[in-house]
Amino acid sequence: MAIDKKFIDQFINVTSKAALASSYLVGKKDKINADKAAVDSMRSNLNSLDIQGQIVIGEGELDSADLKKVLTEPKNSLIKQYIKLFEIDGIKLDFDDNALDYIVRKAIEFKLGARGLRSICESILIDDMFNMPGSNKKSLSINKKYIEGKLDGLNFSGLKEAS
Repeated sequence: MAIDKKFIDQFINVTSKAALASSYLVGKKDKINADKAAVDSMRSNLNSLDIQGQIVIGEGELDSADLKKVLTEPKNSLIKQYIKLFEIDGIKLDFDDNALDYIVRKAIEFKLGARGLRSICESILIDDMFNMPGSNKKSLSINKKYIEGKLDGLNFSGLKEAS
């Protein structure tokens, strides 16, 4: 069952009330009390919403196609975040398709799920994030061979999928 317009309208109403409570108290009291009031207001108003059956939760593990979508498609996907992070330092970062498939295979191999994708990407890019901005190198192309070199000897088996 998809989230319908009525639910969205109710949610907007709830968040608006919380924002109003917070902004009212900012002028009257300190920020901590305003934040607490916003949270309390949100809780009390969310309790009044009928959200049972509104949220669809998938069953089972994500397959490789799903994990690749998580890695690349959302507006703030991991790959887009890393590309933007490197772009800030004037470095063009790109990933070839085989590299993305390899990252997904590693997440599946170690049963890390979607949240484990970040650990894998960080392991691949951490050195470059710190070393490249001070160098003359202005582009970085990530392919399967590059990833294999970075991940060689790393063991992700200590990580577990978040539940």
